Amino acid sequence: MNTIPALLQAFGNMFQPMPLLAVFAATIISLIVGVIPAITGALVVIMVLPFLFGADPIVAMPFLCALLASSGMGGAITSVLTGIPGDNANGPAAIDGFAMTRQGQAGRALGLAIGAAVMSVLFGVVFSILIIPLMTPILMSFKTVEMLLIILVALLFLAVLTKGSRVKGLISAGIGLTLSCVGLQQASAIARLTFGNMYLYDGIEPATVLMGILAVPTLLELQAEGVAIAPVGALAAGKLIELFKGTKELFTKHLWTWLRGTLIGYLIGIAPALGSTTAVWIAYAQAKQASKNPDEIGKGSPEGIVAPESARGVCASADLLTTLVFGIPGSSIMVVFLAAFLMMGIQPGPTLVIEHTALAFQMILTMGLSVLIGAVICYFGAPFMVRITQVSPHMLFAVLMPIIVLGAYVTREFGVDIIVIGITSLLGLSIKRFGFSAPSIILGFVMGNLFERFLVRSLDLYGVGLFWSSPTALVLSSIIVISIFWSPIKSQIERMRGGKVAAKGQSA
Repeated sequence: MNTIPALLQAFGNMFQPMPLLAVFAATIISLIVGVIPAITGALVVIMVLPFLFGADPIVAMPFLCALLASSGMGGAITSVLTGIPGDNANGPAAIDGFAMTRQGQAGRALGLAIGAAVMSVLFGVVFSILIIPLMTPILMSFKTVEMLLIILVALLFLAVLTKGSRVKGLISAGIGLTLSCVGLQQASAIARLTFGNMYLYDGIEPATVLMGILAVPTLLELQAEGVAIAPVGALAAGKLIELFKGTKELFTKHLWTWLRGTLIGYLIGIAPALGSTTAVWIAYAQAKQASKNPDEIGKGSPEGIVAPESARGVCASADLLTTLVFGIPGSSIMVVFLAAFLMMGIQPGPTLVIEHTALAFQMILTMGLSVLIGAVICYFGAPFMVRITQVSPHMLFAVLMPIIVLGAYVTREFGVDIIVIGITSLLGLSIKRFGFSAPSIILGFVMGNLFERFLVRSLDLYGVGLFWSSPTALVLSSIIVISIFWSPIKSQIERMRGGKVAAKGQSA
């Protein structure tokens, strides 16, 4: 593999007129689509695939990469300004970003989200290019047991996602895991919680659960209050200077949060099958656990935006790297990329990087170029975007509710999905009313099937010895033990320190 010549050739190909025009067009399309709730960049990639048959790979493949790279940025705009996730991976941004918008800080929240995403994508691009020769030993260490333990670490973070009550956090996680069990059990094909309804055999669509739990209750709450999303005069918060202040704050106050979220996103991304939706909730949970003010996360905390958006941004380049190097889809949408390679006469797998090194580098670099173009568009378009926060909630409800219902339907074209979104909306309203955790439910739902699959395989292979079956497994097991006992130990230490301070005060 001639790395340097191939990298120079990739730069040359990327800035040829047709590939550059394709990336620019894909970025515009991706941002527009990303802003529409439930219509994701992945869906657009699937829709355009048939039209790429016979296309030049140095144009077509970067076009697909740009479509995927910038859609989450458009989704972050919708999430921050309306509280409705533009994509499944924008769920955490909808919680804290929208809370900041309602406080009149929409520009600051957008600056944090866009800055975190752009920096993490650029990090992922550079890091992916550097570690391509080292990928084999890294990925070979992530086997079934390691996958299970990574998910178990994430599930242990669930309790910290609920303010005030770890018990409610665990109950919320249990609800999410229960929802994930609906449908046919993967190993035995036994129907679970289907109540004889064939529609439920395929399980519940993730977008339907996300919309029902996060989006609809938010819209109903705005409708009931009858006031605009943000306070009067909050349009000033959408000025360009406010976005730059938010991005500057990322570097001055939240750089460690960004770095942790980025590393989590990259590690989850290179592991096959986990994907960005898993990464963002793990990063969100970890940010709350590491925060000095954990109770503020969920109420409009910058950390609640920076951590998940950085994980989401970097995850795509890590997914792509796994797909290019091994021919193993890093996430579900990467299956479409493998199909695109076959359509163009390129054989996916380890030989791809060796035989088409320049194309592999060009695809990775294109993700960085796309988000830079998207960031410029978002920064200068923000003053117009923020005007949505002054729209009447009645009009917002009338426009967005049909889009949510349509989004629930078009995913699988099942009319029953509309009924399911109504049921999950009632669940979302109950969560708000009784103080349970929406993020915990969603994380449990997203991780449930993967957890069950890897648990069954690991027990078949190693039994209870799975926790020390490899050095990587032993490290992850140690992290699990620390996660379980760290909080009680930390609380005890703080109580002891408090008692010493009180004793000194009395003696004085």
